[in-house]
Amino acid sequence: MKKKEIPKILFIYLPLLILMLISIFIMPQKYTIKQSIWYFIGILLFILVSFLKKKTILKCSKYLYLINILLLIYVLLFGKPINNSKSWIQFKYFSIEPNELMKISLILIHYYILNSKYKHKLLLTFITYLIPSVLTFLEPDTGSLIFYSLITLVTLFYLKLPKKFYITFFLIILLLISASLLTFLFNKNLLITLFGSHIFYRLDRILSFTNNTSTQLENALISIGAGKTLYFPEFHTDFFFAYIISKNTFLFIFIFLSYLLIIFYNLFYNKNTYFTFTFLTIFTFQVLYNIAMNLGFLPIMGIPLPFLSYGGSSICSIFFLLSLAIKN
Repeated sequence: MKKKEIPKILFIYLPLLILMLISIFIMPQKYTIKQSIWYFIGILLFILVSFLKKKTILKCSKYLYLINILLLIYVLLFGKPINNSKSWIQFKYFSIEPNELMKISLILIHYYILNSKYKHKLLLTFITYLIPSVLTFLEPDTGSLIFYSLITLVTLFYLKLPKKFYITFFLIILLLISASLLTFLFNKNLLITLFGSHIFYRLDRILSFTNNTSTQLENALISIGAGKTLYFPEFHTDFFFAYIISKNTFLFIFIFLSYLLIIFYNLFYNKNTYFTFTFLTIFTFQVLYNIAMNLGFLPIMGIPLPFLSYGGSSICSIFFLLSLAIKN
């Protein structure tokens, strides 16, 4: 065995094995088989992507992006609402979440733009970001919007724009947030006119966090503290961390170390590429936010725990992104 292969086994493959075993053995029995199948598909994708050349990735990026946009439009027009959101394409035995797949598509199309000879790269970056963001906003799915924004911020960093642009960009974001809050406080009818009544569903999730009125979060926290699982919605997806800890507190150590090893490898051992930096940004944010959300430190949003939460789309997308990140 070559020396260069040893760190990858210790820092990538071993942590993945630990996380998958925890998920499969702790997952409620009715989800175990499906979760195992999704892991199998995710691993196949991981292997497939590792053999793809960058030229092939560049060629496919435009087509994958267009297909994903069509899937988002299809969901809006024909999707059935689940938890007040049209985010899923349902089949007989499984369902697909185009928002998760859009993470991959957005990263690939931005990679294509960065490596192209187009003059207006900044404009193309914003257009490719805004189209899926508007469609996802209408579903609504706030969690996916955050990921699209993080991906775009990484792309802007790689565009190497003047410092004035970044300052102006963040000032505009602050102004938009401030304007939205002021409108909510003093003119709620305007919010309904602009964004529709579903805007209050999003705000209600934030207010339930600040006012401690979420039964889901309350039962999750009691389960963690008592070491006895109470019922709470989404315990196998967004709140799977609370479910795991309520079953076995010591598993937190294995989960924490596994995530730390994956982050460490990509930070210090892997090459500093666009794919690596984007994966690190998404992965780290997803881990920290989900755990903080489960512990009541941050508002509840649809952000699953990487490699652990139930869900085929999220498992396949995170395997795909990790494979891109560690490609030599």
